[in-house]
Amino acid sequence: MERIIFLGPPASGKGTQSQILADRLGLPNLSTGALLRKHITEGSEIGSLAKPFMDEGQYIPDELAIRMTWEWVCLNSEGWVLDGFPRTLEQAKKLDALLTDSVKVIYLDVSLDQLQSRILSRLQCHQCGAVSSNGIHEKGSPCHRCKSGKLLSREDDNEEKFKNRYEFYQRLSEPLIDYYQSSGRLISIPSASSSEEISKLIFQSIQYGKAQI
Repeated sequence: MERIIFLGPPASGKGTQSQILADRLGLPNLSTGALLRKHITEGSEIGSLAKPFMDEGQYIPDELAIRMTWEWVCLNSEGWVLDGFPRTLEQAKKLDALLTDSVKVIYLDVSLDQLQSRILSRLQCHQCGAVSSNGIHEKGSPCHRCKSGKLLSREDDNEEKFKNRYEFYQRLSEPLIDYYQSSGRLISIPSASSSEEISKLIFQSIQYGKAQI
C-alpha cells in the first residue's frame, strides 16, 4: 500500500489535493491541521497544549505533533496520505526511524503571490474540513462534500497570521525539500494551474515516479 506525504507552504492546496488523491487510491487521509482544530474544539489535552501555538500562527512542538500523528499512523498501517506532517526536519527524521516502509513525497510548488491571494479567499467546512474559496462557493453555504457543515473563513486566514505561518514554513519546513530530494523521494508538482490539472499531475507522479508534463 502507498504511504504518501504532501509538502508545501500554507494555502498551497495540500488539504484539497491530499483528499482527492486519498479518495482515488482508497486510502485514509490525515490533515494534522484539521485534527488539531478538532482537539481544540473538544478541549482535549492535545488541544489545550496546541492552542497557544495555533493562535499565534506557529507550529506546535515537535513532540506533540509526533505523538498525535504516530497514534493515527499506527491505526492505519495498511497505507495513508499525510497532509501537514512532517513540518520539521526532526519530525521527518523521527518518522523515518519509526517506519519500516518507504514513503513518496509530493511537493506543491506555488508562488508567494498566489498563496496570499488564496489565503484571503479560502473557505473551509467547520465539520469535515473540506476546502473551497469565495470564487467557487459563497461564505456560509453548505459544504460541497459532507452537506451538513458550512463553508466559513478560518480564524487564522488573515494577512498577519499568514505572514507568521509563511515565515515559520520558510525556516522550519523548507529544509524538508532538500531532505527528501537527497534521498530520491521528492516529486515536485507545479501548482499554479487548475485543481483538476494538479490532481492529474499528482496521480501521474504516483504511477510513474514523476509528473508527466
